[in-house]
Amino acid sequence: MKVSALNCPNCGAALQILEKVALANCGHCSASVVIEWPDTTLRRYVRLGLNSPFVRCPLCAAQQLCSAEVAELEVACHECGEKSIMPQLTEHRIITCRECGRMYSSVEARCPDHERHDRF
Repeated sequence: MKVSALNCPNCGAALQILEKVALANCGHCSASVVIEWPDTTLRRYVRLGLNSPFVRCPLCAAQQLCSAEVAELEVACHECGEKSIMPQLTEHRIITCRECGRMYSSVEARCPDHERHDRF
């Protein structure tokens, strides 16, 4: 976990914080400070396209390879070490619409232009 220096908002003195503690007390002026830790369960790797097995770390943007073995698991980035959730990989195929010839992903139920087909 990366550690950033935190100072007391009351007097400016450095705070000593234990990991995952939500409240810290300033040793200099005794002010109480609420610490908001990031929720790693909400942080997910970013996909690099529908058919791509590659994702980017949401913190440092390092490229990672995603596989079915690590899908939906918390995985540490090889660059920054922060943990994020890998996305679920799905199989996609490219389909050509019989009506208009437009290509679309099999994830979509039908051609995105299906409403215009009746007009032609």
